[in-house]
Amino acid sequence: NVDPAATVELSANRIAILDTSGTLYVNQLPIANPWTLESSGVSPGNYEITDDNVTVMLSGSVYIKAGSGEAALSNGWEPNGPAITSATSFKESQSDHLAAVQNGTLYVAWGGYGSQWTPVATNFNSYDISNNYIGAVFGSQLDIMVGAPVNNYWNVASSVAANVQISPGGRVSEQDTGGYYDVAWGGLGSLWTQEASGYVEAQVSDYQVGAIFGTELDIKQDSPTV
Repeated sequence: NVDPAATVELSANRIAILDTSGTLYVNQLPIANPWTLESSGVSPGNYEITDDNVTVMLSGSVYIKAGSGEAALSNGWEPNGPAITSATSFKESQSDHLAAVQNGTLYVAWGGYGSQWTPVATNFNSYDISNNYIGAVFGSQLDIMVGAPVNNYWNVASSVAANVQISPGGRVSEQDTGGYYDVAWGGLGSLWTQEASGYVEAQVSDYQVGAIFGTELDIKQDSPTV
């Protein structure tokens, strides 16, 4: 184990732990495998893992160790293109699509490592990226872009959104302007279901929604429809 651990990220076959000194370790399952020290100087929220990538943001640039399996954890770091050098945040989908915010503009590298960064939005206040969607909130309007951003367009999904979170498979959630947590279980174009109010934090996955009420974590199961 790695001690003391500050934050944890999971993919289907990897576990990443950032310790309290800012050192990032990754384990390729099974858990009996050794932990690989990936980087130091990493801040919470500035790293992502998938089964194919370890990705960190350091000094405004997004760096990737590409490849699957335990041996790939020892690959060298590569910057994902020269366009992103002063990012303030980034996200990565489980299918390796990348999104980053630089100078108030949202860029997307659809296809992950080696893909070109494409500007897709400005003047937004929340964003997320999944295996099939890009989501952004403009004021209180939640827009969804389906697939690669090149020559694509935004679809209005909600007019009462405060933020957006999308599961890997495309379930869309929002905290609405009334403070409720809503989920479109069927993705873009499906009906919104009001799942929670009075919660501290909530998140949707492909198969369930979780919400914290006070100090209690509640889970609601749902069958896949996307």
